[in-house]
Amino acid sequence: MKQTSLVLGLVLSALCGAPMVWPAVLVISLPEFTGELHDAEESFPLTPITIGLFDYDIPAGEAIRSASLTSRYGNSSGGNTAAMDVLFQDLLVSQCTTGGSCAEVPEEAISFNFSKVQFQYLEQKPPALRTVQTGPGTIRLGQTTLTVETRPVVPEPSSGLLLGMGLVGIVGLLTRRPRPPSPS
Repeated sequence: MKQTSLVLGLVLSALCGAPMVWPAVLVISLPEFTGELHDAEESFPLTPITIGLFDYDIPAGEAIRSASLTSRYGNSSGGNTAAMDVLFQDLLVSQCTTGGSCAEVPEEAISFNFSKVQFQYLEQKPPALRTVQTGPGTIRLGQTTLTVETRPVVPEPSSGLLLGMGLVGIVGLLTRRPRPPSPS
């Protein structure tokens, strides 16, 4: 009976008392950027330029849970910016149009939340932040931060429960006492 209690206790503690695993949060920042001056006589849009690369590794046994990109149009070298498209790899994450508030308001915020379908862009190593200048002036982009939250890859809870119930059943069969022969 002591063995049965010990085995059942171990199985239940393994199922119910598993240590809590906390998600990892990766924060990667690129410094602010100031491009070259391009006048109205040039042909827009210009060729895309790479602002920087986000170099990071997802921890082993983890999967992406959520991700966001934040920045600002304009920076400390000047408040306004030329019209541009902001790309994460080839994914358009923000647009500043000629005459738009982003070109006129100093340091207007950029915020982009990746959907689950867009996580594929985060898996291309290392992902690049790019801009395409679409109007005259100078591109100015503030510090750009990529935040990636991960979670442990674990089997669904019902799998563990079914495994535990199966183990309890096996232990029960192994520790079952044979019945004494009935008197005839």
